[in-house]
Amino acid sequence: MAPLISTTIALHRPEAVALVAAASAAARDTLGPQRYSSSSVSIAAVTGEHSRLADPSARDAWSAFADQFVLDVTGLRDQPSVYPDMTAAEWKVLVTALYVHECTSRLCVMADALLDGSPVAMPDVPCPSDLRQTWQAYQNCVMTGQALDPLVTEAVRLRCARTHDCRICQTLRLADARQAGVDSSVTDLIDRYESSDLPDRVKVALRITDAFISRPDLLDPDVIDQARTTFSEEQLVELLLDITKWSTQKVNVATGTDGIDALPLNDEGIAFLTFATDGSTRPFSRTVS
Repeated sequence: MAPLISTTIALHRPEAVALVAAASAAARDTLGPQRYSSSSVSIAAVTGEHSRLADPSARDAWSAFADQFVLDVTGLRDQPSVYPDMTAAEWKVLVTALYVHECTSRLCVMADALLDGSPVAMPDVPCPSDLRQTWQAYQNCVMTGQALDPLVTEAVRLRCARTHDCRICQTLRLADARQAGVDSSVTDLIDRYESSDLPDRVKVALRITDAFISRPDLLDPDVIDQARTTFSEEQLVELLLDITKWSTQKVNVATGTDGIDALPLNDEGIAFLTFATDGSTRPFSRTVS
């Protein structure tokens, strides 16, 4: 069965949908039938598709890895590759394929709850030869969105980073958010946002983020109402796509490539992240320019 995408997301961000469709095709090809099917069972456990039952004979080391990856990637830190004969680069491509499969499934469930559009099959596009390059192009496309304010974007990014325990992303700060006044006195509140004095729109965005990256099928109906009264349709689309981008850090955590040795840290112990007009990441900086 082809992956699904909301018609509302396709309406607002057709370029992103074309890229995620291409990445999904490459992910399925990379995983292969058995790993794709096994991963689907793991993903179903956190998206509510409990009718998809595991075949005991197909549960192997990859299945156990996928189970942990979709549930809590921090449990995989410093774990060896499931396939010792794979190079580090090959293993990272395979884990990226798993993430693409997982996040598109989560995206479908969340969009179905929050947006009015119906889920439809993703566009039938040629399967690209380079999955990671295609997924990077998708992430760049997502970062061209301008519907959300810097505080919401930074709060969501850091919530993903701290939940997945990505060392790089926890150390980075968005330069435009710092320019808008989002300093440590604000970002320190994200871990305990419900009891904080953060604006309501930020709290709603973080509730959506928590549901997306944990159990999207258990999204509280009250949060759905809050989301629809707090954000426009375009903003909700951007929020959901942003979470897929920010949570790509799971790949780095699972493969042990989230070290911060190369970051140009300032006296606060952080580095700043900026984007070019095409959504690509500019070199990290010690200061906000």
